[in-house]
Amino acid sequence: MTPSPALILLEREADRKYVTTSLLVGSSDTRLDALTLPGCVRTPTLLAGVATEQLDGRGPTYVIEITDPSWVPARPFAPGAVRVREFPGARKLPGVCFPRHIVREGYFCLGFDPSQPSYPITRNDAQKFWGILHHFLKLQNKATLSGKWQDDAWPHGRKAAEIQIELDRVLETVPASLQEWNTTTTPGKQCPCGSALRVEACHGPNLIQIRKLRDEVRKAEQQFYQANSGLACCGTMRACGLAPS
Repeated sequence: MTPSPALILLEREADRKYVTTSLLVGSSDTRLDALTLPGCVRTPTLLAGVATEQLDGRGPTYVIEITDPSWVPARPFAPGAVRVREFPGARKLPGVCFPRHIVREGYFCLGFDPSQPSYPITRNDAQKFWGILHHFLKLQNKATLSGKWQDDAWPHGRKAAEIQIELDRVLETVPASLQEWNTTTTPGKQCPCGSALRVEACHGPNLIQIRKLRDEVRKAEQQFYQANSGLACCGTMRACGLAPS
């Protein structure tokens, strides 16, 4: 079986300062032995050793498994997305931890933006991918030490993330100083943006929409955790919706 163009492109554009790669094409590929890892590869897979050395010279190297489950040679341009996780035979991170953006089967949630290509299709896409992955793994190092995710975090679950995209769009229409303004207590008042208009005729509708969307994000994330309540909390983070109450 031949690898997908996305995997070939990712291997070609890997930053060799911190990434070593091996492109495996099937379960009979013996190059796994060179990595001294147990297991076999059933589909074309890109294995990458990603170093995360910090300024103090410390930091683990993660063995990352990248696959393109959508790739079918007869349909080379079928939509899909590469999937990324630690290689199961060399795992350093929890198998599942939503606050650390590690979902079921250990796959990484590296971002959610439906406006972007579903998988790398240009050199720039591939280079950006490696930068995002490297940053993600450095954040994992910090989370291991601090028990906190030290970066902007999307809400968990596809529904909540889709609502967050709409919320971000509305937030862009309102000055930051007004985004927490309580519209329920000031009807008929002048809009605090300084326009001399009543709030109903100025930023009021968008402020109300912001509050509504924030409530929807919160409820959608609660539903996500309820749907996954059967999973055990890994205990590595200070706050987790799976932690026993």
